[in-house]
Amino acid sequence: MTSDNIMRSRYPAIHCWIKHILGGSYASNDKVLHTIFGKVRRVVIYATVIDKRVITSQNVEAISESGTEPKSRLIFELDDGTGIIRATIWEDFEKYSDIKKGSIVQIMGFIKQWRSYLSISPEVIKIVDDPNLILLGDAEIIKKLRSDNIVEVPEKFEEDLGIENLPDEFEFDDLFINDDDKEKIIEKIRELGGDREGIPYEVLKTEFKFMEEKLKKYLTELEMESRIYQPKEDFYQLI
Repeated sequence: MTSDNIMRSRYPAIHCWIKHILGGSYASNDKVLHTIFGKVRRVVIYATVIDKRVITSQNVEAISESGTEPKSRLIFELDDGTGIIRATIWEDFEKYSDIKKGSIVQIMGFIKQWRSYLSISPEVIKIVDDPNLILLGDAEIIKKLRSDNIVEVPEKFEEDLGIENLPDEFEFDDLFINDDDKEKIIEKIRELGGDREGIPYEVLKTEFKFMEEKLKKYLTELEMESRIYQPKEDFYQLI
């Protein structure tokens, strides 16, 4: 039995919704997520791809499993209606060329954490052709929610997340996130009436030309922080 098969047998993939991942408490020392379903390392989710992009950082050595590849990764932003989470692919990007923005996919993979952000390191991503698969997945989750096996999630673990503990998908760009810029986005949405209705992305892009490359990333992070949401696609409103 290969090491991958041993790992999969030791850590079965748990069907859940994204909110169960985001509501969990990650213990980086054990690389395990404490959830209402107990300790989880691998998950299966069904979600819609709301963004897909390749990120490449120049002149920076990749922090990847091989340690030798250029720092390039394929990012999927996923939304299942209960929350938004990111999945990161490090190689064989062409395998996922058929997956587009708007595709409904099934993802199985390991939970990772950097800073306070949880993400999925996928083993399998495939387009869902049969909607009944989603219904069956939801039914399994609902059955677990109605069982007596639900546990209390512990408080967030206060552990050292120094440079030596960074996970594989650590992004150097994130070291330089300017929280002031994120606050400017919040204030601009409020100024444009975003506390009452959604503000189109194109309007925000015009307002923030100076950081257009980062705008989508900041908006996604603000969604993950539950400070804004999309009442409809590419419209942003304050929560």
